[in-house]
Amino acid sequence: EEYAARAMDLLHYRYPGVGGESYMDLVTNCREVVLALERMRTDVAVVCDVAVARVLLGYFTGTPIEQIPEIAISPGLGLVELVRGHSGFSIEHHDIFDVGRPSLLAS
Repeated sequence: EEYAARAMDLLHYRYPGVGGESYMDLVTNCREVVLALERMRTDVAVVCDVAVARVLLGYFTGTPIEQIPEIAISPGLGLVELVRGHSGFSIEHHDIFDVGRPSLLAS
């Protein structure tokens, strides 16, 4: 039942229980972070969960708000870099481990 409700409206669906947020809630809650990032004149690293990453990427790439919940984010150990250019931001994806090097997670 919850899955069906979420599937009907990804943008406005609010997870049940204390602290449940919708993507629209996140857009509102991330406003101050976005403004702070806009003022930065140096490189910045942001560590966040997938939903917040979608909101930030959506804002900086000009993605229509209704498409934010569908922005593809690869789970796992990767890095998404936003590169500012004259016509806006571009996205570059990076693996944080070189193929030829042993993983930091290997025992």
